[in-house]
Amino acid sequence: MAAENNVLITMIAHTTDGNEKDTTETIYPGKGYEKDGCYYVFYDEVDPEDAKVTKASLRIRPRHIDIRKKGAVNTQMVFIPGQCTETEYQTPYGKFILTVDTKRAEIRKREKEIDVELDYRLSLGGAQAIRNQMKIKVAEL
Repeated sequence: MAAENNVLITMIAHTTDGNEKDTTETIYPGKGYEKDGCYYVFYDEVDPEDAKVTKASLRIRPRHIDIRKKGAVNTQMVFIPGQCTETEYQTPYGKFILTVDTKRAEIRKREKEIDVELDYRLSLGGAQAIRNQMKIKVAEL
């Protein structure tokens, strides 16, 4: 990816909370470009219940990734393998501390595609951590 391009972002998330497992897949159109060794991707998330829009962005670096959201939800999650990061997670219902414990972040770049695999634990407001595995595919259109 060189100049700003139209991209398709596919996210597949597997969540494990005790014995309960859930899988979701979402697909977003967006824009992406490369600058200074980082890949930036921008897209809109629309809440299916109330149609509120959250502006989202990914900053994909060689060894870690940042996910920012601004709108109905405001946060900046940082995924660095082997590290715990904390951030504020602001929702219409209040502000919480979100802890991200990243076990693995693999980033593979091809000519017109970037694949990211994340394995991490999320804890919201000190609650028990929930295991998450996410695959993100950013493909140029």
